[in-house]
Amino acid sequence: MTQRHVIPKSWYVSSGILTLFSLLMTQLALFDVLGYESSFALGLIAVPVSWFWGLARAETEAPILRTMGLTLAQYIAPLGVLSGNGFFVQNCNFEHGLLFFVSLPLSSALYVTLLAYTVGRLSDVLNLSRVLRITGFTLIFFSPLIAESHQFLTEPTIFFFNHAWGWYSGSLYDEGRVPDIRLALFRLGTAMRFVGLLTALYIVRRGTLQRILGGVMVVCASWTGEHILGQDAGYQIDRQAIEEILSDTVIMDGLIIHLDPSVNQSKRDAIVTEHAYRMDALKKLSPGLEALPPIRSYVYRSAQQKGRLMGGEKTMFAKPWLREIHIHGYGTPHRILGHELVHALLQPRADHPLGIPVAYGVIPLMGWVEGFAEAFTPPRTSYDIHTNARWLQERDRLPKLKPLLSPWTFWKTSPTVAYPVMGSFIDFILDTYGERSYEVYRDGDIERALGTDIEVLESEWHAFLKTITLDDVTQRGAAKRLRRKSIFDRPCAHVIAALRQSAYDATDTEAPVIYKEICDLLPGDARATFDYARSLAKAEEWTMFRDIVDELEQGLGLSESQQGTLLALEAEHAWKESRFERSRELFEDANRLHIGNAAARLRWVAVRILKSDLPTNALQSWYSYLFGTMNLEDALNLFETSKDSSLDEATLAYLHGRRLFVAKRWAESGRLLASASFEEPMIEAERLRLLRQVAIKEDGPAVAEHYHQLYLETLRTSGAKARADDAWKSAQFARGYQRLATD
Repeated sequence: MTQRHVIPKSWYVSSGILTLFSLLMTQLALFDVLGYESSFALGLIAVPVSWFWGLARAETEAPILRTMGLTLAQYIAPLGVLSGNGFFVQNCNFEHGLLFFVSLPLSSALYVTLLAYTVGRLSDVLNLSRVLRITGFTLIFFSPLIAESHQFLTEPTIFFFNHAWGWYSGSLYDEGRVPDIRLALFRLGTAMRFVGLLTALYIVRRGTLQRILGGVMVVCASWTGEHILGQDAGYQIDRQAIEEILSDTVIMDGLIIHLDPSVNQSKRDAIVTEHAYRMDALKKLSPGLEALPPIRSYVYRSAQQKGRLMGGEKTMFAKPWLREIHIHGYGTPHRILGHELVHALLQPRADHPLGIPVAYGVIPLMGWVEGFAEAFTPPRTSYDIHTNARWLQERDRLPKLKPLLSPWTFWKTSPTVAYPVMGSFIDFILDTYGERSYEVYRDGDIERALGTDIEVLESEWHAFLKTITLDDVTQRGAAKRLRRKSIFDRPCAHVIAALRQSAYDATDTEAPVIYKEICDLLPGDARATFDYARSLAKAEEWTMFRDIVDELEQGLGLSESQQGTLLALEAEHAWKESRFERSRELFEDANRLHIGNAAARLRWVAVRILKSDLPTNALQSWYSYLFGTMNLEDALNLFETSKDSSLDEATLAYLHGRRLFVAKRWAESGRLLASASFEEPMIEAERLRLLRQVAIKEDGPAVAEHYHQLYLETLRTSGAKARADDAWKSAQFARGYQRLATD
């Protein structure tokens, strides 16, 4: 009796492997505390460990309940290691980490151990030969991986829910991972399979043919029930199910678009037209496009819908080998559509079946993949790819190219840095080497494609970047974008992202509580404290707001944009309380920090109004107009009564013309806007943009083009110019496309 309770050596081996792996994870950022990443990684190790452990227990005919108990005991030390490391590395949500630990490695270990034990016992009952045993064990072990690989390679989905290998949400960049109801239902499905296996094991223990067949039927029944649950819960989904939801299909040359039928007609037409425009602009990338299968574009209504149907909630992506892209949102110009189309269009230029350059036959070279996409699409920020790279170079922060071109280290760099840097380099070699540059996309071999090595090209690219001059506005704006760290360098990335989303969805009175929780998790973090202060302003908690601003002024490293925002919030409050002089001073301070966005235009106008001799009641009416709501009739009365004040005529004409523009009174709007002129570039640029739009309605394409060129000349940043010109060309294409559609 005593011998039966001796812990076998195989338990110590299994437990030792899991514990050693947990210790190794404590040295890796993002994996070093109890959370999703560490649980997922441990789950991957748990599968082979549990498989061999289960087979070993079956071979000795050990009691199944004791086997399950010992399996649970193997995870006591790993749980202790990862939990204990929380004393040295911040763990922002231990409860979530514990749920992930139970849902991923622990659940997988129990399931795989029982599966291996059942297979082992069945092979004994059937008295299979050694060859058949090894063959069967190998097939059963690898079948889940084969199934997931097939799903990934043939279906739209990028998430996987695998009872053995765990759960992956689809993208490293989706930071807001929390245990949710779908994960719970998935593990309920695992429990159904577990009960089926346990029941089958009990039935077949005597080895008669009838019992074996009965056990097989029980397993089939539990598997079928779990499959039905998976479809209802949404963790088992295929192309047909997605296309039934995105059932509005548009077919055009080289492209099939799948749309959500609930989207209104104007947004639908706009996104379809933009697809046509992007395809027309980028089709040169895909030689022989007419002979290739059409690209499929799946346009999901929202990030949440996309995450629910196929994974990668906030990450838009392409599967070049399937010639398909997946994006969300119907706003136009669409920020990511062109980027993803480049991935699909470049597919014929790659040698690999995946349609992208790879290393070692299977690992994507993401530096080339993302860099080419960035080089061929408009910038998504106020600064183009070369400006961003030049800003980094000037501060000795420009990454070396070799790590970015490595399949292993590309991910260590924040995408806000890696993407524009690689885009800048590839755009440079495209300008220098022309058509030959596309040869790099075949396999990433730059020496074969261009006849020179990466060090020479990097030196030439650096010399090119040094020719770019950065003005003060660019220096400040680029700093805001490029200082974001990689997910590996940010504490509690998933927990913080989830809390930020909760705060975004909360009411103005609820949000400060959530932002305060973020501040408690990230003491001394400038962004966290800034968000908390802003939420206090929206909640009208001005005493606490002032205390937080005083704390920020002690040197937490706010960006100039953040400082300007807080000053403007305080200025708005002072205006509301009729402290007009204080409000003007605060707005002026905020304006000195502006980077030319819409909020800065509002502050500029506010200063002009507060400098005038308007009476108190008129100033309060202007407050309602600028920061609240006002109908057209009351707004026009306000403009009329302000004519006799010292408010300068140009500012009044601009505001009056802008309001008439919103009311679609084009001719009157155009006359007023044309009568004004400003030295301040951000206001003058907006005036010219409005005049361009009026000209489209009233004066024809020649006049509109004239104003467009003036508008481009007035814009101050490289990215703003590029995006404005791209949007103008897109609009021109849309007008021509719509005429063709109605002819």
